[in-house]
Amino acid sequence: MQSNAGGRTGLKLARLGIKALIIEDRPDKDDYWIIHLCKDGARFESANELIGKGVYEVTSTLLERYGKKVAISLIGQGGEMMLSSAGIQNVDKGW
Repeated sequence: MQSNAGGRTGLKLARLGIKALIIEDRPDKDDYWIIHLCKDGARFESANELIGKGVYEVTSTLLERYGKKVAISLIGQGGEMMLSSAGIQNVDKGW
């Protein structure tokens, strides 16, 4: 599976030294997860409190949690429902 989306998220990843993102494992629980990437590494964090919320509301919540100088890629409600027309939204603030 492959997906491409615009925005500056790729630039933020490159600044962390990340050239590709291959996810080979996942948490044991079958829940919704955030993959948090930063200069200290990667980790999974629960996203269950964000289920069913729109992209704008989730973006606001994540910017409060992680700060304004982040890039966020998210799937939104269409992705949660695994709709065939779901896309990826990239948000990058604080430039």
